[in-house]
Amino acid sequence: MTMLLVKKQLREVADFYIKDRKTGKRQTKGKMFLFIALWVFVFLSLGAAGFGLCDLFGSVFFEIGLDWFFFALMGLVAVFVGIFGSVFNTYATLYKAKDNETLLSLPIDPKKILIARLTTTYILGLFFSALFYLPTIIYYYTHVTQTVASVVCSFFQFFILDIATTALVCIIGYFVALLSSRFSGKTFITVIVTMGFLVLYYWGYFKLMSSIETIAGNGAMFAQKLEGRAYLLHKFGESFTGDIPAFLVCTLIAVALFAIVFFVLSSNYLKIMTTNRGAAKTEYVAEKSIKTGSLKSALLMKEWKRFTKSAVYLMNSGIGAIVAPVIVVAAIIKADAIRAGIDKFAEIIPNFDSYLPLIPMLAILMIGTMTGITTPSISLEGQSIWILKSLPVDPREVMASKRRLHLLVGIPVVVIVAVAFGFVLKLSVPNVATTILIGIAYTLFNANAGLTLNLLMPNLTWKDETIPVKQSMPALIIIFGSFALFVALGALYIKVLRDMIPDPLDYMNYVFVFFVVCAGLLQKWIDTKGVEIWNEL
Repeated sequence: MTMLLVKKQLREVADFYIKDRKTGKRQTKGKMFLFIALWVFVFLSLGAAGFGLCDLFGSVFFEIGLDWFFFALMGLVAVFVGIFGSVFNTYATLYKAKDNETLLSLPIDPKKILIARLTTTYILGLFFSALFYLPTIIYYYTHVTQTVASVVCSFFQFFILDIATTALVCIIGYFVALLSSRFSGKTFITVIVTMGFLVLYYWGYFKLMSSIETIAGNGAMFAQKLEGRAYLLHKFGESFTGDIPAFLVCTLIAVALFAIVFFVLSSNYLKIMTTNRGAAKTEYVAEKSIKTGSLKSALLMKEWKRFTKSAVYLMNSGIGAIVAPVIVVAAIIKADAIRAGIDKFAEIIPNFDSYLPLIPMLAILMIGTMTGITTPSISLEGQSIWILKSLPVDPREVMASKRRLHLLVGIPVVVIVAVAFGFVLKLSVPNVATTILIGIAYTLFNANAGLTLNLLMPNLTWKDETIPVKQSMPALIIIFGSFALFVALGALYIKVLRDMIPDPLDYMNYVFVFFVVCAGLLQKWIDTKGVEIWNEL
């Protein structure tokens, strides 16, 4: 029974890639090939980033005999990626699963349900951690002479490390669920906790990055101090390099942590499954007059409530709006340091100053890529989509309401980022104005692209909202396609069009026209062919 439950959980994750939502049949070989090709591209891209980190740190630490510190650092990166990739899936499936009532109506022990969901969490953690851990051990094997102990320890430590990652994910998810039950604004509590975790992680990461030169110059002294002050971190790193006692200590800690988490959860899982944490309480409201509004405002409010009341939706599709103020404040505070860095680049790279007008444009494109509200918006209607379709509402108005929410959230983000970078880089008013126009045009293009992809590849049978938000093909295409477009626009000008269009502002005008035209073409498709697809859903 446990294996059947595990297969059920994994099938829900992979169902989109296997089954055609429109016909209910298996995907065609062509679509399956495209899905596999996209995941291979994602894996290789992130793997390349992992190799880049390995080369950066390995070239420093291997030379001064700090192999263990190299593994401690890369191991922590792998843990973070595993947590970040699976924490929201765990929160939704372990503590807020939609099929709890169905499973509890069957003669199934709640502990078996818990084991199945923890197994799924473990597998997802392995996948995300592998994106950085596999490049780590490959780099280590090819740059350092190996022993049997080092190969065995580094190999099995990957699986043991994920045991601790799974336990930490469960703890974070439960902490968020517990806070959700104490506060009415559960979505924003989730966002605050998650962002706090990210801020602490990146603070430690950048502090470490700033100390690399000091470590390289004083390696022996640094290692000696760290061994005394951070015993567990030292043993953690040593466990990968063939130190059997350190390996056993880390294994014992990981297993003990998971055992404690499993014991606490298994003792209370029936209560967890039957407690609707954070649900709105039913209370008597005295009769009062009903406020009326326009159809447009009603549809927009519906989309707004859906967006703000789902932590998974808000954190994944609205992350750009969340991190933009942080980036703006940091850029303004560090304005002098940024300008000093630009001056150094100008000394090394010829005509670097002439590229400055492009920096705000590329910055807002990067931030805009992190805002994808329309991408899962149709799929999130789920099996209740018939309610919306049964209303006397023009489908174009439905699409427009989803687009309006995307613009409402996305446009202020690109405006404040453009103004802040213009201030930091001391750019002209026309440059900043052009950047803002490009940001608005790109936001509209991104909104229409998300709607188009979701209409072409909808998923209305999900049981966990993380599937359409994080694990769907439209989401992957928008994220990686937008990133590729962002890189291509910068490289196109620097490598190809620099001589043809000497003034960057002229190139930015062409970029603005490009996004306006693409957004208009997608808009026309949505209002015609897209409406036909909507009516058939």
